Amino acid sequence: MTGTYTFTKPSSIKDQPSVASPELAYYDKVMSVRYDKVLTADGHTWLSYVTYS
Repeated sequence: MTGTYTFTKPSSIKDQPSVASPELAYYDKVMSVRYDKVLTADGHTWLSYVTYS
């Protein structure tokens, strides 16, 4: 699954789809990413992104 997602609140960037993974940075509200994969892990839905804006 691919697409564009626009964040509605500040959201963490992590290098692994895990709540325990360290936060590398974050996206602000209204930032968006073009994602190439959707994963479900650790009780959450995660996006793998290819570009951001």
